[in-house]
Amino acid sequence: MKRATFIATDDTTHYSIAEGTHDYCIGTYMDGAGYRSDRLYGISEHARTPDILSALNRGRAIVTYSGHGSPDSWMGPVFRILNIRSLLTGKRSPWW
Repeated sequence: MKRATFIATDDTTHYSIAEGTHDYCIGTYMDGAGYRSDRLYGISEHARTPDILSALNRGRAIVTYSGHGSPDSWMGPVFRILNIRSLLTGKRSPWW
């Protein structure tokens, strides 16, 4: 089965937009295409950095984040370039 992870901001002002958009994409596109999608939402699911690391270490075909960030990090749940370097995905990692 194909796996995807959708990560939504923990910004209390805009989280509903991010989560709603992800829910729409999962229901409209991913479910019908045979994907099993994780919802790592900073507010409603209380997702944190270890949750992201765990999902990526298990291998994902698609990962998407909606929220604030910078060129080298997502702002919340926090995920930085240093986190990518600590992944234990072997040959499954799309970043190498």
